[in-house]
Amino acid sequence: MIQNKPKAIAVLSLLALVGVAQAQLVTPPTEAPAKTEPLPLPAEDIKAPASEQPASPPIRQAAPADVIPPDLKWESLVKRDDKGNLVRLFVSAHAAAVRVNPLLNDGAKKLANEYLAERRKSFEVRIIENLDIAEDLASDKLLKLDIMNKDDLKWLKGAREPFTQLPITGELVKRGVFTTLQAKVNEKIAKEYSDESLKDAVKHAEAAAGKPLSKLEQVPILLREQAVDETIFVRRDLLIEASRNLPAIISKLNLEGDAAAKANSVAKGLTKDKTDDERFAAMETLREGLSVDQRRELLRQTIALREKK
Repeated sequence: MIQNKPKAIAVLSLLALVGVAQAQLVTPPTEAPAKTEPLPLPAEDIKAPASEQPASPPIRQAAPADVIPPDLKWESLVKRDDKGNLVRLFVSAHAAAVRVNPLLNDGAKKLANEYLAERRKSFEVRIIENLDIAEDLASDKLLKLDIMNKDDLKWLKGAREPFTQLPITGELVKRGVFTTLQAKVNEKIAKEYSDESLKDAVKHAEAAAGKPLSKLEQVPILLREQAVDETIFVRRDLLIEASRNLPAIISKLNLEGDAAAKANSVAKGLTKDKTDDERFAAMETLREGLSVDQRRELLRQTIALREKK
């Protein structure tokens, strides 16, 4: 157990670095302090008082205003299909929680959604500016991260930096949109889903690996699920949006040769009946034939076409 202590400390430091507070990691036990005997009380201190007043009845106090009522109900974000598989969200769980938070009235939801739209635009700009990094975070590079390797950790810190922002629920508290209690409920709703999505991701990773994963091996999955998920989701949405206007976007890219042929082939295959998953997969294949500058321009043109509508 002592040998694992440096690893556990490294893991906890990493998770603190990227702001993943929900991680279910077990810290090594510390040695118990030496047992001490209680000091004897002086005789006069243990004598009953000469005249003892009757005890006052306990005063009932109202529950603090920031405690979640035990009978509060909400629509769970955790949903499963006919086969029992988790229905995945492709948006931050904290953003999805706004829709089902029972303590939010229409005015609070309107303000929250206005902030979420503003935040989305901010992420789009940063993803385009740092597209190669965003693509790395969405790739297997993150899942193959060795958390005991200082070079890997240095890469992770640098990759996270352009996309670091106060968590959604915390930002809404800071802006005065959420009260403390509304924020606690939003966090609880989001955590219910995040816990299940992590279990689901670990289960699939273990099936692919053909063996159980240790806590250390699960950390990159945790990071992908709860630390860089917003970056991954916004990029995914942009590519799916691009797929719906691909012929018009391609005409703006001035592609030639193999790159033009590849792009036109992908566009031709993106018929109206394609699902979002199929569209995203097709756009990922298109990425292989474009330079990073061309991929940036593809996303810029996607936003430009949106704004013209």
